[in-house]
Parts: sequence; structure tokens; C-alpha cells
Amino acid sequence: MVSADKGDIEAIVETIQPTGADWIVGLVVSGKSVFAISSEQPPANVAQKVGLSFKLEGLHAFDGKD
Repeated sequence: MVSADKGDIEAIVETIQPTGADWIVGLVVSGKSVFAISSEQPPANVAQKVGLSFKLEGLHAFDGKD
């Protein structure tokens, strides 16, 4: 997660859950809810925009078809 103007896509923060070492962040992307795990505190608060950038070698995506 990066500032809204620096990401590949924009998202809105729904929830922020600190878990100790990581943060689980609930996001809305194009009207769909997704979750991201970050080792750094998110750069925005709930209801604010963030940018998302992806490291493809660590990306895991699932859909309802599989």
C-alpha cells in the first residue's frame, strides 16, 4: 500500500486490523471487498483512499470459478 497517487490502482480502506507483526487491511477495489496483509502500517485511515502496488512474485489471487 502506498499513497493514493502512487499506486497501480486505487482502493478505499474499510478496516484496519493490527495483528502484532502485520496489518490486515480490508479494502474496496472497484466495488469488491478484498483483504491485504502488510508488514507496514497502512498510509491511510478507514474511509480514505490508498494506492495498491503489486509484487507479482508474491501475489495470490482467487476467484469463485476455481
